[in-house]
Amino acid sequence: MDHPLRTRLIGEALVRPTLSATAPCTATHEAMIEEGGAGPYAYIAQVCTDLGLESPDPDLQHYVSAVPGGMIKWERHGEFSTYTAIGFLDAEPFQWPEGRPGSRLAACRVRVSATKPPPFKTLAPGDRTEQAVSTISGGRGVLWTTLSLRDDGYVDYSVHDKGLSSERLGRVLRRIFEIETYRVMALIVFPQLREIRQELDRLDGELARAVNRMQGDEAKAGDSIIAYEEETLDILTNAARAVQKLQGGTDFRFAASAAYGRIVLSRLDEIREERVEGFQRLSTFLKRRFTPALDTIEATRRRLERLAARVEGASALLRTRIDLERQRHNQRLLASMDKRADLQARLQQTVEGLSVAAVSYYVFMLVSKLVVSVLGSVPATKHLAEGSALKMIEAGLLVAVLVASYLFLRRVKARVLGADGAGREADPHL
Repeated sequence: MDHPLRTRLIGEALVRPTLSATAPCTATHEAMIEEGGAGPYAYIAQVCTDLGLESPDPDLQHYVSAVPGGMIKWERHGEFSTYTAIGFLDAEPFQWPEGRPGSRLAACRVRVSATKPPPFKTLAPGDRTEQAVSTISGGRGVLWTTLSLRDDGYVDYSVHDKGLSSERLGRVLRRIFEIETYRVMALIVFPQLREIRQELDRLDGELARAVNRMQGDEAKAGDSIIAYEEETLDILTNAARAVQKLQGGTDFRFAASAAYGRIVLSRLDEIREERVEGFQRLSTFLKRRFTPALDTIEATRRRLERLAARVEGASALLRTRIDLERQRHNQRLLASMDKRADLQARLQQTVEGLSVAAVSYYVFMLVSKLVVSVLGSVPATKHLAEGSALKMIEAGLLVAVLVASYLFLRRVKARVLGADGAGREADPHL
């Protein structure tokens, strides 16, 4: 069983046919960049209705039809649409009606003649007009252009047909159209590079300021270091946010420029240029201006990527420093808490000692009064309740009370601590 997409994928190479052409003829080609939607298709459908032609298939991205005196072709690309018209013999190319959606970004006109050579000439000294002249397709054609914009908005090309087949001439025209369209599309971001570079310079400065703060000698203690480095992290975070925004707004455009640039260089190779003595080839003419512009775009893209990586690296390093400083700060807090706990334990021991003395004193006073009263009330022991005998009895009572008080408080403390430990074992959240 075939895959459901097999037929569509195999037919993808056939969905954009090349128009055949014979000399003499004149061809126009325009690229309109638009926001998208059904605008281009609705326009083409209206044109077909006005011409009495069959409307195009809504699922297709191209349309080709014969018109009086020539051919027309419409193609929908990723972000632009192209409108091509060829007028055979002495007929002028079809004039597309007004109302095409979008704005014209590229437009060229190619005049093909079998008897009249292109209008190139040897330039006089001091003449600043530049022209490109080369033989193409193994010497079976001569191509000429100045790549300058005419008053009507077209860039003119001339082709001298010296034996090109209709299919080969159609491919030559298509290559010229693609070179003209994609060289403009590749450079559409170029005017914005100055603003992008200015923003990159600003972000470079922000990154340098943050790094200088990280390497500075503003050494402070405790929370001050953390607060200082968190302020530095805010600077890096804002820079990272700006870099991400800049990347989000330029990634597609930079990638598209690189892709369009490769198409242009590929199409220049495909027309198989050969040098005409005394003139520069179209590829030489274009590459001298086009390649440096592409290199500038690519250099800006790489600089943006490097800046994003540097900001991310600096942010990660600073976060690590903040985490380490917080750990050190927590360790200092724990050490301080341990010291306070030790002081509290010592104070508690002192209080316990005082408690033993106080309890012993009150117990001794009560017991001594009781013993003296008992001894004094009994005639046989009355002599013990006075003099040196009383003092010895009181001394013995004092020792006994002290020992008893100490043992009692120690037992109470042991029972309390034992109950607390049992409670902690019973409740794992304590």
